[in-house]
Amino acid sequence: MNWLSTVMTIASAFLQVYMLLLVIRIVLTWVSMDHGHPAIRILHAVCDPYLNWFRRFRFLTLGNVDFSPLAALIVLNFLQILASSVGMEGQLTVGIGLAILLKLVWGAAAFLFLLLGVLAVVRFLAIQFRWGGQTLWSYLDSLLQPPAYALGRVFRPGTFLAYTTTLLVLGVTNLAAWVAGNILVGILTKVLLSLPI
Repeated sequence: MNWLSTVMTIASAFLQVYMLLLVIRIVLTWVSMDHGHPAIRILHAVCDPYLNWFRRFRFLTLGNVDFSPLAALIVLNFLQILASSVGMEGQLTVGIGLAILLKLVWGAAAFLFLLLGVLAVVRFLAIQFRWGGQTLWSYLDSLLQPPAYALGRVFRPGTFLAYTTTLLVLGVTNLAAWVAGNILVGILTKVLLSLPI
């Protein structure tokens, strides 16, 4: 094992621990807690500077949903996988770097495609079978209506489609994009890994 492999293996382990701390910090924002506790203050001091760097990008916030922690984790995950790959291989090629980058970007996009597709199908079924839970459905509708109606206008320009129809189109389209994207990214990853440089 050369010095580069050793340094990158240590860096990879450090980044894994830091990602775990970030996940804990992010999850703790969902629950009420004593922010004055020494352990929580240390966690804030360690994680918040990194997370705040991503919070300054306004495009990562859509409505009430803040995607900046997801972006922070994606970047850190890329660096960890890169360090791990260099640690194992003892070298870094452009192909390895591009394959890792492609898989990470697709991982984030695939998550959104899958989430939106599943939520659209669940909401469609809830309307069809008249499931209760109006508060939940109102919240989901506020998330799903803009992309559903936008996609409906793409498929049938100048025509108003019923909300249930647009939900079904949104669900099927997103799930199909998720499947097709996984296949395409798998093929592209193999091509990139085979690059000699």
